[in-house]
Amino acid sequence: MLRGIVVFLGALSVLGARPARLGPEVALRFIEEERLYGIHEYFCGPPKPGFLRSGDAQREGLYFMFELPKALRNETVAITVAAQAQGELGTRHYRIALPQPWTHRGELSLGLTDWPNRKMPLAWHLSCVDAQDNTLWERFSMGWEGLPKP
Repeated sequence: MLRGIVVFLGALSVLGARPARLGPEVALRFIEEERLYGIHEYFCGPPKPGFLRSGDAQREGLYFMFELPKALRNETVAITVAAQAQGELGTRHYRIALPQPWTHRGELSLGLTDWPNRKMPLAWHLSCVDAQDNTLWERFSMGWEGLPKP
C-alpha cells in the first residue's frame, strides 16, 4: 500500500503536477462600516496593515480572515464565492494582489466590499497564487466540492 502511494506521488512529480497545500483556517464575517473605524484610522487615516479590500470607496462587506503562513512576495489571493440570487446560483470571482513590498505577518483580513447583502455565501474557495499563477495553497468551504464548476 505504501509503495503504491509513493509510486503515485512520484508519477505526479514526473508529470509536473503538484497538489496544492492546504492553506490556513479561514473565518468569514460580514462587518458593518461603523465597526471598521479604529483608533488608528481615526487619527492616521489609512487602515492598519493586514486589511485589504476589493474596493477603496466602501469598507462594509464580507471579510475573509486568516493567518498568513509566511511572508508573501508578489502573490495574489484569488477568491471565488458562490451565492444564490433571485433563485439562481451564481459565482463571483475576485483577485486581490498584495501591495509590494508586503511585510505584514499575522492575520490578514480581505474584504469583499461589493458584497450585495449580509447573507453568507453558499460556498467559497480561497487560494494564494504566485506571479506565474501557480497555486501555492488553497482553502474552501464544505459545500464547495459539490458545486458545478464553470
